[in-house]
Amino acid sequence: MREIGCDLNGHECRHLSDFSDIKFDYIAKMDVPDLGDMVTAKWIVDWDIPDPAQGGIAQYRKIREMIADKIRAELSQLLVQ
Repeated sequence: MREIGCDLNGHECRHLSDFSDIKFDYIAKMDVPDLGDMVTAKWIVDWDIPDPAQGGIAQYRKIREMIADKIRAELSQLLVQ
């Protein structure tokens, strides 16, 4: 992420159960079969994006771009409405 100007120092991974008492409007899930028992949301969408963990840095870069593309697409849809 530093390559594209995002400093993630000070951030850490948290387990989804840390958010079980929050009701979300929208959750985009990746590589997770079912979230229904873990979180509550008005909409849960499956982005069908694979986990890059076993693919090395090139795979992380590819997945990062896939996520960015999905975010751009979702935001453009929201702005049209």
